[in-house]
Amino acid sequence: MKAIFTARPFNFPKASQKNFCFSLFMFILLLGGGFKGLGQTTLLSWDVNGQTNYGTQGLAPTSSNSKLEAITGFTRASGVTTPSGAAANGWGGENWAATEALGI
Repeated sequence: MKAIFTARPFNFPKASQKNFCFSLFMFILLLGGGFKGLGQTTLLSWDVNGQTNYGTQGLAPTSSNSKLEAITGFTRASGVTTPSGAAANGWGGENWAATEALGI
């Protein structure tokens, strides 16, 4: 009986081997299995727990990286409104589209 399928090793072209090795290296690095010190770093974080009615104007960050300077809080542009009835524990406003044209 003649075999229908034959198994043979697949030979990658040299360029494909390099691409595969680079892709594998980046995959491992991004999963955190790479070099220490290249992981994620939090630059700024805000805790909006307890905020009401769209949150406080100029809400300062809860924590920040020590290498950052001149940190300002969340600030709404002049066109962003804060009508009553917003959900608690959040920060924001309405009419963001009105400020989009201004690049804010």
